[in-house]
Amino acid sequence: MLDRDKIAKEIASFSQTLFSTAAQYTWFTAQIWQALVTDERFVAAIEQKRATLPLCTWINDPAVLHTAGSIQAYGVCAVDGSQIYPDHHMIGIECFLINSGACFISYGQQSTATLFSEPYIYTPEHCIKQLLPMRFSAELVDLLREEHEFALLTSHVDDMITLSGLPQPFEARESVVGPFVALFDGNMLFWHLESKPTQVKEVFMSRYLVHLHALAQKRISVAGYLSATRFTEVVELIRAGIDSAQAIYDLITPAQVEQLASMLASLSDADLFMHILQPGQYTTLFASNHPITEWYPKHLKPYFFYLHAGSEVVRIEVPAWMAHDPERIKVLVAVCMDQCAKGQGYPVVLAEAHAQAVVQSADREFFYHLLCSLAIRHNKRVALSQKSLKKKILGL
Repeated sequence: MLDRDKIAKEIASFSQTLFSTAAQYTWFTAQIWQALVTDERFVAAIEQKRATLPLCTWINDPAVLHTAGSIQAYGVCAVDGSQIYPDHHMIGIECFLINSGACFISYGQQSTATLFSEPYIYTPEHCIKQLLPMRFSAELVDLLREEHEFALLTSHVDDMITLSGLPQPFEARESVVGPFVALFDGNMLFWHLESKPTQVKEVFMSRYLVHLHALAQKRISVAGYLSATRFTEVVELIRAGIDSAQAIYDLITPAQVEQLASMLASLSDADLFMHILQPGQYTTLFASNHPITEWYPKHLKPYFFYLHAGSEVVRIEVPAWMAHDPERIKVLVAVCMDQCAKGQGYPVVLAEAHAQAVVQSADREFFYHLLCSLAIRHNKRVALSQKSLKKKILGL
């Protein structure tokens, strides 16, 4: 049992260092940012360091901060995933469950909403047949869950567009932007695969990219929406060239100069742009140069930008074919801003997709009840480990 008095005293002892110090860097405004990225010495310094550092690259003028437009009639969908991991305390049962949820909403004269989910069960034999190069583990579940999210979208996107009554963008010429956007709660930069063995990267990158390629062929606007992101790619860019920058030193005080090193060591990109962007503004697009990007085909390489969505700065990731289409990005931003307004700070379509995907504790109990009932019918022995049994007895 948690000793609440002791933990209250412990927290109080850390009160001076416990909370984020991002607020003290409010002096790093849009004016400072624009002076920095237009400084020729700064730009030259980071270009020189690209030979040895995987620094991101901007594709248009980074000094220009764009403002979101508005949109009324559009279709938007989102997918999310949840799971029941393999339980090694459940002796005699080897399986896990992935549940993919989706939400589709169209706005117009006749607005509609469609919600659904798809469950998938895996056994060790199932994984062997699919030639999955990993042991039966929670890590494997996480990798497969992401694949099922992409698969759920690609398998239903045509039906969603048909239901909306909107023009199908893949039937028009490539430059025409259809008012339909698909959102994922997560990355399109699959950085989590970087540390995996080559065989694992090969298998799962190919599985993910086949779906992204299918969406690209249909010209479906797709983006990863990241709330509370801790990426530091732009901060690392500044860190690489700050010693060569002179223009900003005319705009900040000696005390602020001393704060720079601490700022660049502790802030995330989202923290930084919270001071630079106004609500509704967004940055230029950046090309990520993370090592994993070498595994992507050119048209699917991940780009990202930051958007001040009202209550927070979010990171939005898109494939390269979208990044070079400013009109398509404008539609994406307008949809995200409208969704955040409707969802009180977070896209309502993503929240609803999560609600469809999430596996509650009652769902978990139902899942294992079904498995145990099936075991009884087939005269199979199933048991709980003593540790798990003791927890149930104690109500833990």
